[in-house]
Amino acid sequence: MNTIGRKLLSTTFLFISITMVSGVKLMDDANATAYATSEQHITNFSMTAANADIAIIGAFDTASNSSAARQTIIPGCANNDPADAVQCILGAPNPGENVFSPQGQVGDYIRGDALISSTDLLTGAGFAENIAEGFTTLSLLSSSDGENALNAEFSLSADSTVTFDLDAVIHMFTEMSAGDMGFAESNVEFSVHIDEHNAGQGPGHTHLFEWTPSELNQAISSLTPGEIDTYDFMGSLSVTTDILLANTTYDMNIDMVESVNMVSDIPEPGSWALLGVGLLGMMFTRRKIA
Repeated sequence: MNTIGRKLLSTTFLFISITMVSGVKLMDDANATAYATSEQHITNFSMTAANADIAIIGAFDTASNSSAARQTIIPGCANNDPADAVQCILGAPNPGENVFSPQGQVGDYIRGDALISSTDLLTGAGFAENIAEGFTTLSLLSSSDGENALNAEFSLSADSTVTFDLDAVIHMFTEMSAGDMGFAESNVEFSVHIDEHNAGQGPGHTHLFEWTPSELNQAISSLTPGEIDTYDFMGSLSVTTDILLANTTYDMNIDMVESVNMVSDIPEPGSWALLGVGLLGMMFTRRKIA
């Protein structure tokens, strides 16, 4: 199951928590709102070997984009495409496909979008963009994702280290208005993994190489009325592997995910107990990128 599927399962816990006690209704307090956005912009993404040529086996034909948006009761949408995932959006605004700048606190909407250029990784011009964003005045759980994934096999002409370089811009923002109780959370994830081809991936598996820079793996949240939380990063990142062997096939996985979850109002106090159960379920089912 891909990341979007796993996140859909995890948010189901929250859907049940909210709807079992209170049902689904519009907020009584029009001033209560929840907003969250998570953006990731990767440019100048490169993969180079110090003392060897890199041969990509079968080309980058397994790059994929996924976007999803969903709300309790209101049917969601999910778009998956090997080249370009069409923006997935519920509600307004409707800016069109591949809009990676925040749309702000207007209307009631939830959206996700993702785009990646994988063939430029070896030329130093690789890029990827993801966004998840939503604004709500409704007592509906809203959730969205934008994911880029790249899986490829490669080999080296000689024993060598491999270096990954990239420039990144991250913007995350959550706000819970001074109205009724609710929450807004924003997440960003980025990882690079390398394994020998067909290496076991079972419990306890340790990757041959793993890169999860803290700058690109963050979570923020607004849990009380009037609370605002932010995270921003802009800079260059680089990492170098240990020596990889010549004439050996390696599997490489690059994964980038943005996600937001929010509800502007928990209609009845008794809902908090069930919401707590749902949040625990989300924490339990949310995967660590691997």
